[in-house]
Parts: sequence; C-alpha cells; structure tokens
Amino acid sequence: MSKKIKGNLWLLLLATAVVLIAIAFTPKHLTSVSGNQQQSTLMGEQKQQEAEKRRASFKSGRDLLLKHGVPFDPDLLLEPGFAKRLAPVFATMPEFRETRVVGKQMKGVQIADTLFLPEKVELTGDTVIIANNMIFSGKNA
Repeated sequence: MSKKIKGNLWLLLLATAVVLIAIAFTPKHLTSVSGNQQQSTLMGEQKQQEAEKRRASFKSGRDLLLKHGVPFDPDLLLEPGFAKRLAPVFATMPEFRETRVVGKQMKGVQIADTLFLPEKVELTGDTVIIANNMIFSGKNA
C-alpha cells in the first residue's frame, strides 16, 4: 500500500473513532427540538381534553349559577386562581356578606360568606356551594 492510501485510511479510522465516541457520550435524555415540540403539543392537547371534561361535568352547575343570576361566567370557577380573580366580583355580591345555616337537605346554589352545615347533609339535587367559610356541626366536625 502506498503511504498516501495508508494516511487516508488512518484519517478515516480516526474520524470514525471520534464520531463513535461522540455518539457514545451524548446524553440520552436529550431529545430533538421537534421531539420537544411534539411532547409539548401532546401535553397541550391532554390539558385541553381535561378542561373539556371538567366543563362537561360542570354543565349542571353552570346552568344552576346562570339561573341564579351570578354576575360572572361560571366557567371561571374551573380555572386555577379563580378565587383571586373573582374576588372583586364576589365583594359586590350581597350573598358574600351573609352567614347562613343549611338544613339536613340541600340543593341548588348556596352562596354565603359563612355557611353552617349539619354533620350530615343529603343533597337532593344538583348543588353548587360558593363560600368563604364552611363550618360543619356535630361530633365528627
């Protein structure tokens, strides 16, 4: 073999060795940008599906609140941080200045600053409770 061919062969072997070492020491947890984008898209779709499920299961509560005439979009109650976001609206509602006592059966919309409940309550229909404080009476309260 000529010196030129031997030199090129050694250069090729050296380059191959460097590439193999680089591959061997590349962190396995790294994903490509497109992989991160796909994962982010998938997580976004899952969150959207969960939000749609929550909205669907809250439909009767939403309807009750709209019929009651609350001055806000009931779907806001499903969002993180709703209490802080709706605090100015709650402050204008007369119900949030009331202390109420509920009997052993309850249904519909219950809004109060403080709501006193018996130890055991039977819900006789769809029920939505929005209160700053809920106090249960009884031995196990």
